[in-house]
Amino acid sequence: MTNYIEEIKTVERFAAKASPKLKEKALAAKDYLKGRYQNVSDNDFVVIEVEGYHCIALIKTKAKPCILDDIIAPFDEQSLYPLQELELITLSRFTDKGETNMSKYFRITAWHKTKNFSFIGDSNGKFEQLWQFSSLLVKNGFKIVEVSQEGSFDFGNMPKAAEGNRILIRACAKGTPIIDGNKITVANKTYKTL
Repeated sequence: MTNYIEEIKTVERFAAKASPKLKEKALAAKDYLKGRYQNVSDNDFVVIEVEGYHCIALIKTKAKPCILDDIIAPFDEQSLYPLQELELITLSRFTDKGETNMSKYFRITAWHKTKNFSFIGDSNGKFEQLWQFSSLLVKNGFKIVEVSQEGSFDFGNMPKAAEGNRILIRACAKGTPIIDGNKITVANKTYKTL
């Protein structure tokens, strides 16, 4: 769980002041996230802003600093985005000089149901946040099988990609990825989540 000290709003209060499209997406994101939990009410969900994006979160305590569950549902007027872990979006590391040094190396395994193929893709600097990478794939018809940020997976038999403004396809094959515990394989290319 995460201590969250920024101002939060109930979904109802947010929706009352939002445009019709944003209100619709906020309520849909709440319902999407609510499906993960049992015995929670609509009043247990709040809207927070994480690095400029609206997100629905489950509030665990109402006393400040509020404690939220780690899973959030990002949204905007156009779309709902895949559920994300709050720490992946907000966690920054600082160097000894005090500069932010946040990893922007992401790996996603995805499957396209209609075309029946899967791939492992890496991004090293193209996206600021993991959910931006995954939402691009979802918008193009992919189902996200696994998402990782550097430090939460080993590179396996695919070395770290050079930094750049692109998505590097590490492996591609017909059918779904092979998942064996924390080991993910596509076309004989394998990595493990930690």
